[in-house]
Amino acid sequence: MEPAWKRWCVVILMIVAMAGGYMLLYALSPLQTALEQKGWSLMAYSRYSSAESFLNVFCGILLFAGLLIDRLGVKFSGILAACCMIIGGAINYYALTDSFAQSAFYIWLDNNLNLPDSAWNITPFCRGMAPSAKLAAVGFMIFGVGIEMSGVAASRASVGWFKGKELAVAMGVQLAGSRLVVALALWASPRIAAYGGNMNVDRPLGWMLLILVIGLLCWLVYGLMDTSKPSAQKDRQTAFITPLKGLLRNTVNNRILWLLAAICVAYYASLIPFYRYATAMLQEALNTSADSAAGVLASLPMISALCTPLVCLIPDFRGGAVWLIALGSLFMALCYLIFACILPLAPYLWLAYAAIGMLAIASAVISAGLWPLLPRVVPMQSLGSAYASFYWLQSLGLFLTPLAVAQVMGESTDYAPAMMLFSMLDVAALAGAVFLLLYNKSRKLGLNSPNRIKSGATKTPFNKKC
Repeated sequence: MEPAWKRWCVVILMIVAMAGGYMLLYALSPLQTALEQKGWSLMAYSRYSSAESFLNVFCGILLFAGLLIDRLGVKFSGILAACCMIIGGAINYYALTDSFAQSAFYIWLDNNLNLPDSAWNITPFCRGMAPSAKLAAVGFMIFGVGIEMSGVAASRASVGWFKGKELAVAMGVQLAGSRLVVALALWASPRIAAYGGNMNVDRPLGWMLLILVIGLLCWLVYGLMDTSKPSAQKDRQTAFITPLKGLLRNTVNNRILWLLAAICVAYYASLIPFYRYATAMLQEALNTSADSAAGVLASLPMISALCTPLVCLIPDFRGGAVWLIALGSLFMALCYLIFACILPLAPYLWLAYAAIGMLAIASAVISAGLWPLLPRVVPMQSLGSAYASFYWLQSLGLFLTPLAVAQVMGESTDYAPAMMLFSMLDVAALAGAVFLLLYNKSRKLGLNSPNRIKSGATKTPFNKKC
């Protein structure tokens, strides 16, 4: 049995390994209005945002990554993912520099990849996009492969070290760390860009590239710890000899898994795009600056980070994971309705902070219930594939939602239709959670039982008929 300090060192390594990825993922969110000076329209920004999920969704790279993690282990997959993030991030950074704007490649991109802005055009490229947006989208696609693969690997690592122990708390601490990093990115990005009185949108990306390199070093350190873990080699051998029939039974034919995945898609398809549009929405509603709006938004991940580890004690020691998912989905839907219907009529700063705080707590509640359930319905040797399936469907939602926002908004500055769209997604997550509650009760699956296994207690079997 591994000592507790070693398990928690793994959590810290995963937080730092993912830090640069989360920072670069949200680096341009507070700079949407500044990007207009480089010719980025709302359509261009939305297509750039959806590019992060393009290769994962339409090329199936993320599903392959899940199989890779199950077969070759977390260490190799994490290092590969970190390298993809660095390459994609570097292209993204170069796309916003003056050097690219003065290159012949800039002129070539201006004259090419000009597909119509139509519903059939699922690519990140469209007529009217600035060349910098097109190249940034290419980098964001490669970066997206890395960050999603890294997320699967980090989740798989946490389960490997904490299953049957404080799994929800460990995942909660990991989520809290990532949300603090997001808060830092939202707060720091506009300030770094405006440092010295000269707005430079590529500057924050340069700093975040350095943090991505530190993340790669963390994966290398984890590799040294992973080889000293007694069960690591056994896990890899088991994964290699797992029959295809068992893999299909544990993932493709697992109804609980896909119901949880549907809830996950609806939840993240509202939350993550909200980060991308919230700064501009708050600027418009509150008639304030980008810095002030980004400061209000930065309180969301900060409050969520403080709440998540505490809320995760509930499913670990008391149970009720599915109830947490239902409750969090309900309150998130209400928050978006406040942004859509009430804040434009009552543009008070305290109301914006109250709605953001409510949204932060609700997201922490959903995460505490959702993520620790997956290892309870899928065996360890197929867990990488299961997480990859989750992230693949999540990527599909993240690809489609910005495109849907661009359609419902057009070139308008009224963000109410976008907030209504996010609210509808969480209503769908609530419906899925209610169905899961009824299904769990009728089949007596025990999904609301505590995650932590007491001495002498029996595990909830993953191979129960789901």
